[in-house]
Amino acid sequence: MKDVENKEETKKSRKKQDTIENENNAKENNIKENDKDKQDLEKNEEGKKKENDISEEKLNKIKNEIKNNKKSSKLSDNEKSARRKALANIAMGVCLIFYYDLILMGACKLPTIEYLTDLKTFVIFQLIVSLFLFERAFRTSSRPLKYAGCELIVNSGMTLVIYNLFAMQSSAINAYVSWFIGIIAFYYIVKSIVIIKLK
Repeated sequence: MKDVENKEETKKSRKKQDTIENENNAKENNIKENDKDKQDLEKNEEGKKKENDISEEKLNKIKNEIKNNKKSSKLSDNEKSARRKALANIAMGVCLIFYYDLILMGACKLPTIEYLTDLKTFVIFQLIVSLFLFERAFRTSSRPLKYAGCELIVNSGMTLVIYNLFAMQSSAINAYVSWFIGIIAFYYIVKSIVIIKLK
């Protein structure tokens, strides 16, 4: 009986050991599976990070391209405004050349008293407009208005020179007017080139 009892005890102890071993094996298998799951998760996270990195790189490239396009459109806007200013300058120069041509024609066609009165009127008008431009430029701190006021004062000075030459009945009036036209054309062409180059 003791043998039977011993056998039963050994069977029970073996069963316990087997169950303990099975439990240990199951735990090890669970641990291995958990490790595999963790590795898979880490790989997925690394893949997602790479995808995010790629998408972040793409986003950065797209942002840079958008910035470059905005800069180029701003440059084109600056170029357009510079061209407009240059064209306005050239138009002003053409108007002044036309003004001096009219002065020359008036010297030939109008009587002396009327012509001198017209020249005085032109000078006074130009001085009043230049004062208005200076006042406006002072209030708004505008450089173009200051320049326009200076140009009008110089123009009125040239008109006064023509007035004095005509009053003295000088024959050099045509030469002076031709010089004034050349100076005006040169000034406005150079000014337009500078405006385009600086913008």
